[in-house]
Amino acid sequence: MNAFIKKEIRLLLPNAVLCCLLGVANFTFIFNQDGSLHSFWDVLLSLVFCGGVVIMTALNSFGAEISLGTFSNLLAQPVSRQKIWDTKILVLGAVLLFVALFWSACSLGRLALAGHPPGLLNLVTNLGLFLLVTFSGGLWTVLLLRQVAAAFWFTLLVPAILVVLVSPLSDDGHYMAGVMACVLGVYSLAGFFFARWLFFRAQDVPWSGGVIALPEVRGLFRPKADPVRLRQWRPRAALFWKEMQLHQAQFIFAGVLLVLHLGALAARAWGNIRKNSGLEFILETLWMLWLVLPLLTGAAAVAEERKQGTLAAQLCLPAPRRTQFPIKFRVTLLLSALFGAILPVLLEGRRILPSFHFLLPGMDNPGDLASGGNMAAFIWLALEIIKLLLPFLLLIGLALAIGVLAFYTSSLTRNTLQALAPAVGIVALFLFLVSTAATPPPIHSLHRLAGGFVPWRGALIYLIGLPAFFIAVTSLASRNSRQPAPGLADIRQNLLVLAVFFVLTLAATTLIYHRAWEKITPFEPPHGAASYPGTTRRC
Repeated sequence: MNAFIKKEIRLLLPNAVLCCLLGVANFTFIFNQDGSLHSFWDVLLSLVFCGGVVIMTALNSFGAEISLGTFSNLLAQPVSRQKIWDTKILVLGAVLLFVALFWSACSLGRLALAGHPPGLLNLVTNLGLFLLVTFSGGLWTVLLLRQVAAAFWFTLLVPAILVVLVSPLSDDGHYMAGVMACVLGVYSLAGFFFARWLFFRAQDVPWSGGVIALPEVRGLFRPKADPVRLRQWRPRAALFWKEMQLHQAQFIFAGVLLVLHLGALAARAWGNIRKNSGLEFILETLWMLWLVLPLLTGAAAVAEERKQGTLAAQLCLPAPRRTQFPIKFRVTLLLSALFGAILPVLLEGRRILPSFHFLLPGMDNPGDLASGGNMAAFIWLALEIIKLLLPFLLLIGLALAIGVLAFYTSSLTRNTLQALAPAVGIVALFLFLVSTAATPPPIHSLHRLAGGFVPWRGALIYLIGLPAFFIAVTSLASRNSRQPAPGLADIRQNLLVLAVFFVLTLAATTLIYHRAWEKITPFEPPHGAASYPGTTRRC
């Protein structure tokens, strides 16, 4: 096999393997009677993370060359650009086709096992359009922008904007499906030929029309300069604003996503959309794109500074590292909660959180319940408010979990592109474990062949495992972020620590659930002289 083809296969192989592993997750999905996915976690895994990994696979063909700094060497090779283009396109097309076939086999097998009609035509059409759009978008966005994070969002948002613009044109479902296929097909062809044109005219350094930065309002909250007054040093504020500037790309794309989301709301309100159609499903689940922003925010927190070469300089600043890491970590948590939970709830409201209220019905004055110092009323009111806010708290917890896990993978990688694929895999694994941890499969022992030994049931695993897991991940991320260039030894140490944590968590949960301490305590109190309860012995 040609060495150039081997290099391309090694470039795309990690993401392709991750795509196949996520395709196997189809066998864990639970379907409703109409064939739709039953659980929110299944929809999230199938739409956001599986789609995100396929997009990263398409971006990797040229994006990995740009991120690793080998794009200039690629152009300087004594090989014609036509051969380079043909090799990259054929290998990328073959990988995406293999992923599509694998996903189709897993989906059809799962539907057949569940007793649902396969819907082969719809599956092939939707998956084929998605792969064509991803294949084309992953090429032209990387070659035009030369930035993987920006290319990811353009690959994701440009087809979504086309769908939102075309959706209100007609109320005929079959006609709209044909129009949508034609629009996305034309977009795919145009993007492919535009990418080819860009590659054959590519230079070592792309032209830049200027620095894209957030606008600064001059004179706002800025006191007048006093030449006599000494300058006040605020290292924490400087580090905080530095972190906010690091994530300014996320703010820009959050604004674009906000406009797209408002367009989807307008299309749902005034457009003629057929019920139970694919277009309605896309518009109804568009808000899940906000959960990609915590992923990108966490993935860029440390890895982007390593790529730009500023992490080593930051570690040399006259500020303690115990101050630098908490500020970086808190900014990631703040932006994850803002982008992943608060903004979707403000836009969608009770449609995605039907149980979300601020007060109980008929309790406009909570102070009446606690009149006379009734502490039980306070406790009851607090529990009821927590119960009603539980869906919103779970959504915030999901956004924070995505941000923390992406932050952890960012602390072990050297650029954002390297951090995204492992972050998607870790988040998908985390969601799978969370959704199945409450009811683990029974473990049959040799002495109990007739029945099974259940290690635990219920929420005990969450009360023990989740806090310990995030403490371990945060501690490891703090240690990893101090390394200017982490290597394989650091990755092995992290895997060893996480494996020990996992084993200890399972052991602690099992021992507490089965009350293991009772095995070493006496079952009866010590025997003595017979006496009535409550009597005392006299000497």
